Amino acid sequence: MLIGVKSTALKFGDTTPRWLTGFFSLSFALLVMCGVMTGAGAFYFGGLALAGMHAIWQLKTLDINDPVRCLSLFRSNRNLGLIIFAGMALDAFFKAA
Repeated sequence: MLIGVKSTALKFGDTTPRWLTGFFSLSFALLVMCGVMTGAGAFYFGGLALAGMHAIWQLKTLDINDPVRCLSLFRSNRNLGLIIFAGMALDAFFKAA
């Protein structure tokens, strides 16, 4: 903020958890819709369920006044994406088999 760096975290401030909940909800709703439209199976939706639990854990443990915690949670989004990808890959693998 002191050097003019702009970020959504600074813009949203104390309302950040509410915004993140909305962004996660929209993302998962669209991923579910994609799965339904493409005929995805149990592995896809199971992966989304696990990723959803991961997202809820992130929101429950978020402390916007703790920069170390925020960075740790930000980095854990790699795991969230990996869980979603694993569900997609397993679903595709078992459909092809």
